[in-house]
Amino acid sequence: MTHSAAHRYLKSSSDLSYQDDLPFAPSWWQRQSIRFKTTVLAIALGTIPTLAVGSIAYYFAASSIEQQSTDLRKSLVADLQNQVNVFMGDRFNDIQMMAKNLLPSRRFKMLTVSITVLLYLMLKET
Repeated sequence: MTHSAAHRYLKSSSDLSYQDDLPFAPSWWQRQSIRFKTTVLAIALGTIPTLAVGSIAYYFAASSIEQQSTDLRKSLVADLQNQVNVFMGDRFNDIQMMAKNLLPSRRFKMLTVSITVLLYLMLKET
């Protein structure tokens, strides 16, 4: 063995014996270079806050959109209900006018009164 080869052997064997004497082996994180650690830290510092803010913004935006959608549906239903009530009221008035202007017989008047009462009850339920 040459001097340099013997020196390397002794150095490597002394390193092994030193590591064997440690109560525990270095962890994966401790074995990484400082360059790797700073890269991981920089990525984490840039990504984690962005993900947190994005998640919170998404939650509040989704809640707001859902509330607006619910309010719009309620408004549309109220408008439709109002249109139906106006339409039924107009038809009710038309039937009353026809009942007054058509045959004045007693039988026809009873029929129109019955229809009028039925329409009134239908409007009252809505």
